[in-house]
Amino acid sequence: MIGRCGRQVDAVGVVPLALLAATCMAAERNQWGDELRARTLAVLFDGMRPHH
Repeated sequence: MIGRCGRQVDAVGVVPLALLAATCMAAERNQWGDELRARTLAVLFDGMRPHH
């Protein structure tokens, strides 16, 4: 992927960061409870962990 400056963008790092930001915004906007936030972040972080 090429960024606006013509440099290659590391999509592997950008996509998880965007997903994390969107999840945090949704949790704040919808006032998720502690349990839902914890479960959601656990799933998100598990998906971001390298699987070899």
